[in-house]
Amino acid sequence: PSCAGLLSVGIGEVVLPQLTRRWCIPTPVAAGTSVFVVISVVLCSVVGQFSAFPSVDELTQSIPWNLLCYTIPGVIIGGQVG
Repeated sequence: PSCAGLLSVGIGEVVLPQLTRRWCIPTPVAAGTSVFVVISVVLCSVVGQFSAFPSVDELTQSIPWNLLCYTIPGVIIGGQVG
């Protein structure tokens, strides 16, 4: 289960069957456990990623603002059309 949480995949395909069949954990508890593992790994990854930037200036300089100016309207329009 730790590999599936590290990759942020396998909530339904890997983790749940292992927790329910192998360790006889009830399905609602297994679902909550797998979601907790994924959320904790994602939060640790975010903290690690942002700690790589020593200052806010370096963080804002590394964001491709010109790409965001075109992507955000496309996402909004595409979401409305879809």
